[in-house]
Amino acid sequence: MKKTTATLRYIDPALIDPNPYRNFRLNPLRPEQISNLFESFEYNGQKDTVTVTDPGTGRYELVAGHHRLAAMGGLKQYLPENVPTHAAPKVRVLIEAMTQDEKIQWQIDENARQPGTHAAGDADSAQPAIHRLACLL
Repeated sequence: MKKTTATLRYIDPALIDPNPYRNFRLNPLRPEQISNLFESFEYNGQKDTVTVTDPGTGRYELVAGHHRLAAMGGLKQYLPENVPTHAAPKVRVLIEAMTQDEKIQWQIDENARQPGTHAAGDADSAQPAIHRLACLL
């Protein structure tokens, strides 16, 4: 992956759309992880950023950090019922300039580091881009 220049900002979580390559059917948001993050945010605030891109539409596209964003009140349409979330007015994000292939690779890399995630599910939903990445190597 090429080195990019990132910008740190605070933005409204409602302005962040999920990564279109995340397959919520194969890799749904996990209520227990969201609840744990919610408790952590209540006591410690947001420690880690979520990574987004800015396509220039006035909205942002999430690359990584779906559970963190959900715990802060974003991605409501993907949340299971009765999961507590923190109504954060602003979320600390890292805005990266990335190609679609880089977004997929970033998401897979981050999920592979998380216990209990389904990076393979993300990989299945992103096979065309992964094939393109493999051809570049």
